[in-house]
Amino acid sequence: MNFYHAEKYLDKSKNLFQKILIQNAKKFPIKIASISEQDRVIVYVDKLLKLTSEYEKIKDKQTDQKAQLEKEIQKLDDEIDEEVYKLYGITDKEKKIIEDSLK
Repeated sequence: MNFYHAEKYLDKSKNLFQKILIQNAKKFPIKIASISEQDRVIVYVDKLLKLTSEYEKIKDKQTDQKAQLEKEIQKLDDEIDEEVYKLYGITDKEKKIIEDSLK
């Protein structure tokens, strides 16, 4: 939402974060996912929560298991992102803009 708000409503000449006005928030393009789309995301999030819990237990140790968990967590995070991109019909070009803005 921050990305959308910044791209749509902020004055680029000012390097300030402006408040999100109610009138602008009401215009945000919020999509309602179908049950099957929701179910896919729920499965990913449940797995992500489980892996994150496991990761938290060993995060201070340098182990192969930690590296594997990090890899699996990133993969699930990417899959969730893809589901959201599909829901909103985001193109590859738009994905690049979004992902570059998050770096």
